[in-house]
Amino acid sequence: GYKRVAWGKVLQCLSVQGLASSGSGGGLGNDGTASSGISRALLKERFKSFNLQFDELHQKQSQWTVPDVELRESLRLMVAEVLLPAYRSFLKRFGSMMEGGKNPQKY
Repeated sequence: GYKRVAWGKVLQCLSVQGLASSGSGGGLGNDGTASSGISRALLKERFKSFNLQFDELHQKQSQWTVPDVELRESLRLMVAEVLLPAYRSFLKRFGSMMEGGKNPQKY
């Protein structure tokens, strides 16, 4: 339904799928690759893509008019229940890798 169609691409940016991981840890090697086997460049791209897609979707959906108060609140809560935990989890797991780079506030 709505959740998958509207927010699927945004949530895909927060997926660990496609990020090569061979353990845990947050240290960076000389090549910019974390000890977990995930490159900082790939993570930057994921954060950048998330921000871009989120902004785009927010801009579109903020123009919608949902006259039914219950439906409007239901949609708002559903998005928060799906998006916030996924974002928090991704940020908690990989955010520290972005802190040492240039302009970490962008991500």
